[in-house]
Amino acid sequence: MRAWTCHEYGSPRDLRLDEVAAPVPRAAEVIIATEAIGLGYVDALFVAGTYQVKLPLPFVPGSEVAGRIVATGSEVTHLVTGQRVLALAPRGALAEQVAVPAASCVPIPDGVSSAAAAAMIVNYSTALYGLRDCGQVVSNERVLVLG
Repeated sequence: MRAWTCHEYGSPRDLRLDEVAAPVPRAAEVIIATEAIGLGYVDALFVAGTYQVKLPLPFVPGSEVAGRIVATGSEVTHLVTGQRVLALAPRGALAEQVAVPAASCVPIPDGVSSAAAAAMIVNYSTALYGLRDCGQVVSNERVLVLG
């Protein structure tokens, strides 16, 4: 299986595409075949080694993932193989497959693309928090988004 791996802290351009062992689900985990990944500022900070938590090298970055379940752990009863889900992965989403806690998975509704779903957990929620809670934007106000 292939995964983008951070071998030294620096730029995302320094990530290497490596062959790594395929994940095996623990009892309360599922394996997701990655269809889309949401990447954001925090991912770049992890790769740079400047986030508040410094991941030990080497590591596979990426925390937002959407795809299909290809394996389930022995304790997983509410998700099934073949089901489309989005999840917040502790790390490792920049891979063909990733192991995630089953409790962090949310079914993707029909009509929602994997690309849209992959950005929902961190990126969409961050924008929503900024607009609603920090900016206190209300109906009929206009917002200029610069980035």
